Amino acid sequence: MRPITPLAPEPPPDVLRALQTLKALLQGGRGPHALAQLCKRTAFGRPEVRGHLAAMEQAGLCTSQMRGHWELTMPMGARSSWLTHGLPREPIGAPAGDRDRLRQLHEATGHVVLLHSHLHLPTPVRLGVDSWRGHRDEMVTAQLDAHPSAAGRLLQAPLDEDAPGLVIQANLDPAVRPTSVRLQRIRDLGHALTEAPLPGWSLLSVPVYTSAASLGLPELSGPRIAGALSLMAPTPDTDTTSQWLPALQHTARALADIPVMADVHQARPHLRVAA
Repeated sequence: MRPITPLAPEPPPDVLRALQTLKALLQGGRGPHALAQLCKRTAFGRPEVRGHLAAMEQAGLCTSQMRGHWELTMPMGARSSWLTHGLPREPIGAPAGDRDRLRQLHEATGHVVLLHSHLHLPTPVRLGVDSWRGHRDEMVTAQLDAHPSAAGRLLQAPLDEDAPGLVIQANLDPAVRPTSVRLQRIRDLGHALTEAPLPGWSLLSVPVYTSAASLGLPELSGPRIAGALSLMAPTPDTDTTSQWLPALQHTARALADIPVMADVHQARPHLRVAA
């Protein structure tokens, strides 16, 4: 006679409800999701969903880097922190030819190259699209391990935090004058220089433009801001900013046909897909 296998115990109702919130995050896909959206998907009230998210955040399953928005996370490494699910450690967003341009810029300057897009959420943010570290990879990885919060901030941050976001913010609408003297100066100069989230490093950034049509705005004319191209260098090296600016601007012009689109519904940057 075969032994009777005991049935698995029924999970508690509160666990099942918490898993429904996790399922709502998964169904939403990559990128940040508003609390209201998660409540609608689960049909739960705000206090309950907020409690589920707080527990998941404590467990490292999700993060809230923008007020009122949550997204899934993934491990970056045994000695480091978690990155948002929408922004994997090595995002491959740019087509192969444009990645070659990032590589060439790194080889010409010796510095880390970063490409950012942007999203028009309630709090507009810049998002990491691609990067090239080359021979600096080992140094940067070691320092990110020592400063794990910097990794997430390099990939995702409000527009007013540092150089790549500021050049995007200064050029969001070419028909409207920037809201501050600082942003107007950045627009006039065509670049921004600030400290980077990684201590001891600085960011030199220039805007990357594309056509309004490629952004899904055929009713508009002229170039529109698509993102920012940056060099990240140890702060003492930024004394030679003028030396590297022409190469940075040249590469940004070569990348100008990348149709990066801020789609609030899908909440992630969109790039031309290589054929």
